[in-house]
Amino acid sequence: MDSYPYGAITAFALHPLYINLAKVSGKENEKQLKSLDKKRKN
Repeated sequence: MDSYPYGAITAFALHPLYINLAKVSGKENEKQLKSLDKKRKN
């Protein structure tokens, strides 16, 4: 898997590291996001 941001495969896509899960997941996944946020802060 090519994760280099300037590679041919990913030239027009964002790197997964920078995805804002709260914006793309929707309200139906709010519970899971809160759980992940707690783990991230620990």
